[in-house]
Order: sequence, then C-alpha cells, then structure tokens
Amino acid sequence: MKSFTLSSFGRILVFSFIHAAPEGLEQLGPYPIALVKLDDGPTILTQITDYDPSTLSEGQRVQAVFRKLFTVDTKSVIQYGIKFRPVVF
Repeated sequence: MKSFTLSSFGRILVFSFIHAAPEGLEQLGPYPIALVKLDDGPTILTQITDYDPSTLSEGQRVQAVFRKLFTVDTKSVIQYGIKFRPVVF
C-alpha cells in the first residue's frame, strides 16, 4: 500500500446545508457540507466548520482542521476527525 500526503488547503466547488441530520446526530443540524477541490488535485466531500453563513460561497478558500465530529451519548468516546474551515486572511 502506498501512502500519500494531501494538501490541507483547497476551494469549495459546491456546498449545501443539511437540515435533517442522520439519526443520533440531530443536534448538529443545520450544517454545511461541501465538495472541496484540494490544491493538489483530489476532490473530497467534507463538513464545513467555523463559518459565517452570510459569507460562505463557492470558490472560497478553505483549510483542514481537526475537530470534534460527534459523541453518541455522555458515556461514549468523543469522535474526532478532519473538517474544513474558511481561510481567514
């Protein structure tokens, strides 16, 4: 198996807001997801975080960040992972 390091920066191609979150994750909605084209080529589907709804747009620069994804209940392990946030200049 070959290992690759991908860019942590990219641009939003398209985005949409999820208003009906999956069962068990209802507390997250509404939240934006986007197709992000990374600077080195691949396109990924990801959740957008730390955003201002009035300025979120197609073509906007974003960067990968490590964030809490979810916790099923108060006794569960917190799940962490990668989301993307708008780049602040």
